[in-house]
Amino acid sequence: MKKPFLNLIGPQIRGLRVKREMTQEALATQLQVIGAAGLDRGKIAKIECRLRSVFDYELFAIAHVLGVSPGYFVPEDEALFTQLPALSAWRETGN
Repeated sequence: MKKPFLNLIGPQIRGLRVKREMTQEALATQLQVIGAAGLDRGKIAKIECRLRSVFDYELFAIAHVLGVSPGYFVPEDEALFTQLPALSAWRETGN
């Protein structure tokens, strides 16, 4: 069975978090400090592995903690359009 593909931004979040030398636990703690208490380490891991979708308010909170704009995480057009069909197909079939 194919792995679920629920977001396009997980790898960018992980990359920036690692670049900032921040653990998933540290990111989760900072998110809780600013009021995004629902994003624990496990959910961050699932987002980064593309196993969980991301709500817009979660994206804004993650971007704030990592010191970038939310748009930083959106893939370039070429990458977006090559990955989007897989995401759409998975969502339509429910696989």
